[in-house]
Amino acid sequence: MSAGISILINAKDALDNADEFLASLVKYNTYKPIEVLLWAADVKKAIDLSRKYFFSAFVRVMPVRTVSATHIEQKARYENILVINLPAKISADVLPEWVKAKKTNIHNAVFYEKKHFKSTQADYSQINSLLFGSDVASSDCNKKNIDTDSAAALKTMVLEQKQNALRANENRQPDLSIIIPCFNKAEFLPETLQSLSRLESERVEIIAIDDCSSDDTPSILKDLSKRYKNLTCYFNKENRGAGFSRNFGINNCSGKYIFFLDADDRITIHLSEMLDRALHSNADILRGRIIGKKKDGSPAKLAKEHLLHHENKEQASWETEKSLWFYWYFSSNLYKSDFIKNNFLRFPEKIRNEDPIFLCKAYLSADNISLYNKAVYEYIIGDEQRNKTPSASFLHGWAIGNYTIYQLIKAKPEQALYFLLGIPGVRRRLTDIVSFLEKELALKLLSYMSLMLSDYKDLKKQHEKIIAFSKTQISGDWAVQSFCDTLDLYDTLSGKNTEEIFSYIKASQ
Repeated sequence: MSAGISILINAKDALDNADEFLASLVKYNTYKPIEVLLWAADVKKAIDLSRKYFFSAFVRVMPVRTVSATHIEQKARYENILVINLPAKISADVLPEWVKAKKTNIHNAVFYEKKHFKSTQADYSQINSLLFGSDVASSDCNKKNIDTDSAAALKTMVLEQKQNALRANENRQPDLSIIIPCFNKAEFLPETLQSLSRLESERVEIIAIDDCSSDDTPSILKDLSKRYKNLTCYFNKENRGAGFSRNFGINNCSGKYIFFLDADDRITIHLSEMLDRALHSNADILRGRIIGKKKDGSPAKLAKEHLLHHENKEQASWETEKSLWFYWYFSSNLYKSDFIKNNFLRFPEKIRNEDPIFLCKAYLSADNISLYNKAVYEYIIGDEQRNKTPSASFLHGWAIGNYTIYQLIKAKPEQALYFLLGIPGVRRRLTDIVSFLEKELALKLLSYMSLMLSDYKDLKKQHEKIIAFSKTQISGDWAVQSFCDTLDLYDTLSGKNTEEIFSYIKASQ
């Protein structure tokens, strides 16, 4: 299993060169997990560039102007560390050679192994010289200095289109911002907003974003804003997708914490208590529980709900807390607003299944995660959701979303195996891909599964304890049968090429 590589790049004004380098990473990243920490003079353009390569590498734009010991040790997640000073043109084709040799052959790049990395003044002076030039004094190498121009650009970006002020009757920062993307949900909105009346209105701002709905959603939102004084509505001029709408909400919210609510779901009475806990603990993320409900209010089973946590925990680490290795149901969490904005965490846009990717990146970026064991979110499940034919865009998002998450975590074998075993409805979705898509597109999407399963047999052999633990978490005959079916499916598909996977799934229908 690969140790992966963390690449620190100072692009300065050479974002075109950074663009070329990131483009060359795409091929390399198919077999080695990569993250990129990017510094640039134009932070907003750097953020746009990071979104362009969202699925090829974990790209983070950094506002910090010097590198401290804790910065390297905490932020660089992989064993191999490469520091590059642009504008020199470098292709990722050289990475295999550098990783193997444990050194570079050019003056403006330096290679470290994290286990051999010494937290010495000389090390950080060398890195700072590469990243920021000789103008950075050695005495500053263990201080967190903020570049004022970058800080101003960051502030402009995250506060873009922000309200000039809170409503007249609000003279302090709200404790919570609830962001609701809306698309053709007119019949559900009144009940969804009614559930929010359980919260004290002066503590909460509600931001609803209509995504160019064709039903009565816009007019209903306008009417509801007259009743709920803490509700602000925005209207996209064209359909942009839930990812865009949530990102707009992030950029325009004012609360200390952020909560995402779909327009056809509801909150429970426990969200207020959960918010108090978050404010007290100052957690980056406080993960609550989610429950399924039918439209009539009766209970409904959620896929893989046995993988969710069942206890309160003040400090939970992604490295060890197995419930954090399951990246679905992001909406039952409270996210600290500063944490989301300072780490440039945003949803992928123009793609479905965007929320597990967001949640995975949030977990990987968080230093302080807590667990809350009460249900705060009601996920409403209708018959039409269970029975509708999946669209090509949904299946594309499902396939590439799972692959993206796997790329982010595959340097950690236990977490990678647990993730593979926890993907909901694998056989069903693979069958949908073969059944409903043209063969050319189906083969492309199946290639992501083939890549993920290339290490499966080795993972399974090395980490039987993870499989045994997973079995102990399951209750109910159906869940046990589903888990065993996933194991059998992976055993069968592991080692097969894309054409062979296609033929097997087609024959199994």
